[in-house]
Amino acid sequence: SIKFALIRNSSMTKANLIYLLVLAVLNANIIAYNTGEFETANKSGPGIIITFDDHSVESWYSARELFNEYGAHVTFFIDNYHELNTNERNMLRVLKRDGHEIASHGLNHLNALDFVNSNSLEAYIAEEIIPSIHMMEKDNLKPTSFAYPFGARTEEIDAALLEIFKIIRGYYIYQ
Repeated sequence: SIKFALIRNSSMTKANLIYLLVLAVLNANIIAYNTGEFETANKSGPGIIITFDDHSVESWYSARELFNEYGAHVTFFIDNYHELNTNERNMLRVLKRDGHEIASHGLNHLNALDFVNSNSLEAYIAEEIIPSIHMMEKDNLKPTSFAYPFGARTEEIDAALLEIFKIIRGYYIYQ
């Protein structure tokens, strides 16, 4: 699996975006799990899903003109929302107005599988998921998608999160 990496706090160049698009085409390991089917805005044919994880908001925002130039709409999976400053939160609102999805990546970027095994599924939802959603909702960024940190998931966690989110993304199903 190829991970898309950008140097934090650097501006995204046109070459970076083209590189990411090529990697996305070549790498089919991005999984959007929604009862086993992908949903796309353009139902007329194939497409590419581009996502960015974590909280490099300034770097993502620096690519805004490129996204607009190419008509690219991406999903930004945000973690540690409570640590973002006012400027970063405003940038996310602008990106949302541009047509990008602002989604959840958990409150503290915790490994769901490890947390559930050490605590409970109910505790994971109460401590990692619900607070993240509420913080984002206060800024008019209602997340409807979720990406598992580290891709760690189980069918049980998937089922619980699909009661909250329309789409979830992860890599492996652990038994």
